[in-house]
Amino acid sequence: MSVRYAGDIRTFLRHQPTIRRFLTARLAACTRFFSMTPLCDTLRSLYISELRNLFSAEVLLLRCLPTISKGATTPALRQAFSSQIGQTRIHVSRLERIFEELSETVSDETCEAMNALVGEVQRYLEADGDNDVRDAGLIVAARKIHGYKAVTCESTRALALCLSDAGAADRLKATHDEERAADEEFARIAESSVNVNAGNRSKAKAEVRRIDILGK
Repeated sequence: MSVRYAGDIRTFLRHQPTIRRFLTARLAACTRFFSMTPLCDTLRSLYISELRNLFSAEVLLLRCLPTISKGATTPALRQAFSSQIGQTRIHVSRLERIFEELSETVSDETCEAMNALVGEVQRYLEADGDNDVRDAGLIVAARKIHGYKAVTCESTRALALCLSDAGAADRLKATHDEERAADEEFARIAESSVNVNAGNRSKAKAEVRRIDILGK
């Protein structure tokens, strides 16, 4: 059905409800996009954007931590992931306090970096193979997450200090230090048990294959 046959665009859209809904939705999305404060309009707008990004990262992690904890097979690793649930809740609360003091709202934007890191964890959880090797992969992914959060807190804290937001800077420093401590804890678990067990298991399997080949 052409626009000319219908008479005009409005008549055409009245007879095409699906197209009308699609165009209305796209127009609304474009309006929201162009009405947003530019990311680099001011240092404060950059600061707020980074805080929202960090908040999204914490929420995404909080949602998947129970699943990660259940998926880990090494007791110490399972406990480490489990303890991060309460810690992450505290991080979320700190950010909520910062937004409250700034009289800013939390947007529904998604932290794409954390989304990708969580996706990496999910791939390890779903992977087939040896449990110790899978746990070693989970530690690698966890350390990437804590490294990302620590650097983001440190960078955002620098913005807070420049903007004389001392309260937020203190809270971000506390979260940063906890992220570094968590990273060290996961490194300790890897070096003391998980990586060692995974390496021994891999060597044993390689030896079995070698003997099997020689036997043939």
